[in-house]
Amino acid sequence: MNLRDAVLVKPLIEKLIVLEMDGRVSMEFAAFAKKILTEVQEFEMKRGGWFEKYGEQVDDQGNWKIKEENEKKFKSALSRAMDKELDIEQFDISNSGLRIAPGDLINLLDAFK
Repeated sequence: MNLRDAVLVKPLIEKLIVLEMDGRVSMEFAAFAKKILTEVQEFEMKRGGWFEKYGEQVDDQGNWKIKEENEKKFKSALSRAMDKELDIEQFDISNSGLRIAPGDLINLLDAFK
């Protein structure tokens, strides 16, 4: 799984972590979710730093815009980060008892088996 997959799976993880699960499944899923959420949080902090480094704040609401002369550097840093391979095993949902809509999984199959 790469960081891009982790970013995409984050909303589903946040949706599932509030569900009650069997004890064993709950512990396994919690460990899986924690790894993903930690990686995404670290990426979001780095991305914020890149906005500060390569951009400028455009309003009082905290919105940023990448300076035109820095767009290539910003996109390169973002692309390298998103392609980073993570040491996270797929979560086996087949015997977990979790009920997940196929629409939620369609673009996230790399995270689950």
